[in-house]
Amino acid sequence: MDEPLSVGIAAACEYGKYAVVASDGTLSYGQQAADVEAPKMRFYAGWTFIFAGNLGSTEQIFEEIRQTVHKSNSLEPMARERIQETAREAYFKRVEKWNAVRHLAPFNLTMSQFLATGPKSFGKQLKEELARAMYTDYQNNFSDEMMVVGWGKVPLSLMIYAIGPDGDSNHVDDGMYAIGSGRDAAISTLLLLKHKMRS
Repeated sequence: MDEPLSVGIAAACEYGKYAVVASDGTLSYGQQAADVEAPKMRFYAGWTFIFAGNLGSTEQIFEEIRQTVHKSNSLEPMARERIQETAREAYFKRVEKWNAVRHLAPFNLTMSQFLATGPKSFGKQLKEELARAMYTDYQNNFSDEMMVVGWGKVPLSLMIYAIGPDGDSNHVDDGMYAIGSGRDAAISTLLLLKHKMRS
């Protein structure tokens, strides 16, 4: 059985005055998959968040964003000048917890505890082996991506910000971007259709 396709797309229109966003609704568990209109797109504090990857895991990224807003007791973390930092921090925290649960749960350690006490608790060699295993696991098995689309109360200044295992990037000058396993096919289609910001 082919791996189910996952894709989220954002495309700017009329020089960034508008944006078209879309995502698939496929929910998959291993080899089982079905289009059940899974919620891979969220609207929050004036921004559109699009997710690709493991839905149960990407929800954890969004929960980190909600908690950041809750702890600040304001929407300041969602301001245009802060939104990329907020998204990055949420992503980093998710990766940290994902790795800690997979590799440090047997030792009842969080990532910060592992980094602080690793050499004393495990010795240098075992700490290095665990760190290597976490890095390899992240490279091979972590597929969650997020795209943030919006203006942040600044008209005609569309932001298309993406973060995932390949890094982070802002695609407003491209006028489009896509995430998920269907990213390359989606971008190729938009390029073949000669999509441009003034469309």
